[in-house]
Amino acid sequence: MRKGTESGEIKYSDVYKIRMKRSAGLTALIVGGIPAAAGTVLMARNSGWDGLAGLILFMQGLFIAPIAGGIKAVLNPRPLIIGGNHENWMIKKQLLDQKLQ
Repeated sequence: MRKGTESGEIKYSDVYKIRMKRSAGLTALIVGGIPAAAGTVLMARNSGWDGLAGLILFMQGLFIAPIAGGIKAVLNPRPLIIGGNHENWMIKKQLLDQKLQ
């Protein structure tokens, strides 16, 4: 689909590449953001050991986010390059059909 248009058929000559999964940034945000947010809440309570536990959680979120994003970036499948070529489209279409079954 294109922005601001109705859904419809797209010619293979207009397709350059097909991305299979979301980017590594979303994974890093989720994996690192949850402990960082929980740590911030615990630090805000500031009652005894909660502040220290909050600081540890916050630092864990900052440490683990780039690691998770890097792993996702390495394991993320490469996009299917069509380049408007009919032969490439037929080969990649078979791969897509196999993945969707």
